[in-house]
Amino acid sequence: QVTSTIIEAQAPCQYDLPYTDTFPIYCQLNYHGAKYLCDPSGMMSRTEVDLLESSVSSLNLSSAFCQPHCGGKQLRVAVVLEDVASLHGLQSCSQSVSPLLIGSPRPPSLIAASLEFARLVNEHWDEAAPADLLIVLIKYVSTTDQHHIIIISTWHPSHLHRPIVVPYFTRRLARLSRYSVGMFISPRQTYLEALKETFAHVGKLLAKKEQITIIPKPTTVPRWVIYSTVALLALVIFSVRLANWVSRRMNRARKPKWNTHSYKADSRFRAGFAGGMMIRNEQSRKSTMMFRSFNKRNGIPTAQRI
Repeated sequence: QVTSTIIEAQAPCQYDLPYTDTFPIYCQLNYHGAKYLCDPSGMMSRTEVDLLESSVSSLNLSSAFCQPHCGGKQLRVAVVLEDVASLHGLQSCSQSVSPLLIGSPRPPSLIAASLEFARLVNEHWDEAAPADLLIVLIKYVSTTDQHHIIIISTWHPSHLHRPIVVPYFTRRLARLSRYSVGMFISPRQTYLEALKETFAHVGKLLAKKEQITIIPKPTTVPRWVIYSTVALLALVIFSVRLANWVSRRMNRARKPKWNTHSYKADSRFRAGFAGGMMIRNEQSRKSTMMFRSFNKRNGIPTAQRI
């Protein structure tokens, strides 16, 4: 078990507001010469800030402290370096932080507290300095106030005194809010290296999201494409059937129309006439032969023969 020391810290909701007379002095904007950096305790030198400028410019980011002249469509960033963040200060600003009780069996989460600290700072500056990306680097998280000493049970006592960096995505980068997670800084890393690594991580996330937005998944077919294809196929089938029906009607219209009644009557007349002539000729031939044989048998003279 590790007992934390008593250190007074300023609550995030008590920070000086941007564009007040005390804000440039409070954040040491003139000393660092970086409009996006607020470093009240002087955790970084001017040389380190100059080296950090390359990481910011490579992502085409602008400062969130630009009111009332914020032009362009660049993403806005603000970097806050805090020497001490107090959990009791978080409780005074937000009711979502559970109260710290002496001997509490559930130790407070430093990562969750650092994320809540970043959220409160962003909420406090939201109207005056709307940032799309807020990076908060906390050197030390205090778990005590002037009247209580909190004993924290932890498997990693060294984490109590390790810095934490939190990239907080909001506004136009709200789609990356799930990546707003605090991370412990390695003891071998400097603040400059930690911030550069954080900006590099942000750059990868931005490039990944842009690539997904520009290049859609090839396996995904929108439903309107399927419906349009089915409708076009049905239209083609209907058009083919309609064309066949029209062509058949036109072919029938071109053929001459025969009178069915006259055709049947003519056929009957021809059949009856031809058949009747043949029957009559046959009957006359038979009757003539019969009379001739009768005349010969009876000896009738030729003049009297029938």
